[in-house]
Amino acid sequence: MRKFNSLLFAAILLLFLLTCSRDPLNPYDPKAVEEGFVTPAPVFEISEGQFHKDIQVEISCSEEVASIYYTIDGSDPTINSNLYISPVPIAGDESIILLKAVSKNPDKNLSGISVSSYSIDYLELELSASGNGSVSPSGIHKVAQDSSFIATAIADSGYAFSYWTVAEGEGIEIEDIYSLDGSITPTQTNGKVQANFETGIDFTINNDGHGTTDPAGTITVVQDIPRTISAVSDFGYVFSEWTHVSGGTVNFDNSTSAVTKATLTAGAAVIRADFELATYELTVSAATGGTVTPAAPAIVNHGAAEAITATPSGGYMFDGWSIISGSGVTIADDEDPTTNVTLIGGDAEIRADFRILRTLTMTNDGNGTTSPVSGNYQVGDELSQVITATPSSGYGFSHWSVSGSALAADVNSASTTVTLSGGNGTVTANFTDNTYSLTVNSGGNGTTNPSGTSTIVHGVATAISATPTTAGYEFVSWSVPNGSASFGNSSAASTTVTLTSGAATIQANFALETYALTMTDNGFGSTSASTTVTYGVAHSITATPDTGYDFDSWSVTSGTASIANTGSSSTTVTLTSGAATLQAIFTPKDYTLQIDNDGNGSTTPTGVQTVSHAAATAISAVPATYYVFSSWSAEVGTA
Repeated sequence: MRKFNSLLFAAILLLFLLTCSRDPLNPYDPKAVEEGFVTPAPVFEISEGQFHKDIQVEISCSEEVASIYYTIDGSDPTINSNLYISPVPIAGDESIILLKAVSKNPDKNLSGISVSSYSIDYLELELSASGNGSVSPSGIHKVAQDSSFIATAIADSGYAFSYWTVAEGEGIEIEDIYSLDGSITPTQTNGKVQANFETGIDFTINNDGHGTTDPAGTITVVQDIPRTISAVSDFGYVFSEWTHVSGGTVNFDNSTSAVTKATLTAGAAVIRADFELATYELTVSAATGGTVTPAAPAIVNHGAAEAITATPSGGYMFDGWSIISGSGVTIADDEDPTTNVTLIGGDAEIRADFRILRTLTMTNDGNGTTSPVSGNYQVGDELSQVITATPSSGYGFSHWSVSGSALAADVNSASTTVTLSGGNGTVTANFTDNTYSLTVNSGGNGTTNPSGTSTIVHGVATAISATPTTAGYEFVSWSVPNGSASFGNSSAASTTVTLTSGAATIQANFALETYALTMTDNGFGSTSASTTVTYGVAHSITATPDTGYDFDSWSVTSGTASIANTGSSSTTVTLTSGAATLQAIFTPKDYTLQIDNDGNGSTTPTGVQTVSHAAATAISAVPATYYVFSSWSAEVGTA
């Protein structure tokens, strides 16, 4: 019995261990996902396999809150790998890409890894020519499924391209088998496409000078094979039609279409692309207050001037043309009710604007005039009008008075603008008697013009002048002893004076003239400095001789001057007629020279002689018999 219990315990223990050995966090354990421990693995919307074009693989997870991470380099993804935001591109011919992805719910463990292998292998498209021509490019080319490939057919001389044919393959689509530049799209399998050529005939495509064609000039085509032709108009023109000019029969798919096909069925031919001026629809509308011509939409030629007229209704005025829509619209004069409009950019709408007329009454107080003169005028509502007030003689402008709906920009300005807003209005110019007494004094030594008291107008510049009358005086300045006045130039003898705040007294001021006195010397002394002296006033001058010289006299070297004592080194000079230059004259001193000998010879000269300072005097000595000259010596003084 004890043995049985032991065996039972061992069995129960083994069962417990086996049950508890399952890892609830194993990402590949379906139970772990089902019980909510692990995030479900992501799902690829495109199954793995081989593809003939680039693909975009979407990845999803059954739990929307989960983030998806992926790799395409073969490594296992983690939460540090690429975060999935948009479909993953699988691209590149002859590429094999291993796409791996995991999911992560913020509240669960990372999912197991989902893996898909994708192989990209583009389809092969072989291009060739049947003879009498070639293709570019030629040979085998890899093309992604459902992608277009352009091949060009090139005919040999004397031949023309006829059409493209599919020699091999399923689902090989050619956009236009008759086009030289074939757009070829493989949709199912590899394939072979061939350009075919036949003997050609001349096909000439011209234009009427108002556009271009493609092709242009003479080309070679195959009879009975349609050829795409196109026409592009010049600016301001539109395509009209294709015209058969000469040669064999030409059939157009649509002769009025700028892009169509033409087929030559009976030999060479010449065709022409014809163009005509573009036409646009011009709509002329009228705002409230008038009518327009033309009243209905008009068809106008590109660049042609179209006459337009605006007629205001009673109580309104024309206020200008406005462009409502369209581009390339030119109005000859947008302020003229009768003008022209030109369109060069398409349909357009223009509008005539009108403004209600108001009555402006102009008046004045009788002491001046206005512009416009007194009377009634029709003016546009909210439209500024220039008004001007001119005072009569002896009056000045005061202000404008306004009434009714009138509003003046500046009631204190003689020239301003007035606007009527919502009704009629009256404007009155007011003037004031603002003449002032001006007294002009001379202050002596001169005269003025005007002189005494006169009447001048407020704010008006009045000419004044001052003239000195006393010899030696000159005008200095204007001053204002009484009142307030402004001068054009207070330092000018002839200027203007303006009174703005009442009567005033002004005075012309004169003063003695001053002259330049220039002092010089003859090189053997010095003088007092050059200076400016006053008319008629004696000015002291001095002269100082150098050593060995004496002052001799004064001389006037330029101008006129009166020297009190020309022989005195210290004296005065007076100028009365302008600037002058004086010079001090100095002369050398005289000395006594006594020439002796020692008794054994003789000299020439001999005895006492008079000589000038610094002047060289010739002397000679003759020795007596049996003696020779020895030397000169200074017995007294310096020599």
